[in-house]
Amino acid sequence: MLPVELNKNDSAKIMQSDSANRFVCRRCGKCCREPGYVYLTAADVDRIAAFLSMDVHVFTAQYTRLPPERRGLSLNEKDDRSCVFLDAQGRCAIQAVKPAQCAAFPHGWKYKEMQGVCEGWKALGGTGSTPSAAL
Repeated sequence: MLPVELNKNDSAKIMQSDSANRFVCRRCGKCCREPGYVYLTAADVDRIAAFLSMDVHVFTAQYTRLPPERRGLSLNEKDDRSCVFLDAQGRCAIQAVKPAQCAAFPHGWKYKEMQGVCEGWKALGGTGSTPSAAL
């Protein structure tokens, strides 16, 4: 799932929309099962490595990859293409320190398939309540 970059005006529309203001993450983990890239900031790497009591270099070697555009790092995926930190119960094992990209969903970025996947948006009444409808 590649995030769709939103310009300042689009982000403002999403944040001001009634749907965005009522959005509540159901922690269903479905967005974490979508293939794609979870890009990491340097602060994300430091925070997650510390949370896992790992050296930063060991963490990056074990849990990250270089994306095709070769800018920064992304979390690895499991063989089924889900996030490496999605546990057996479908929950985020690093929820307390999740990457900024994950924390910004759905207000700071979105992906096309989210309206059919995200339980939080479905609870708002289906496809008419997605950020793309607010734009």
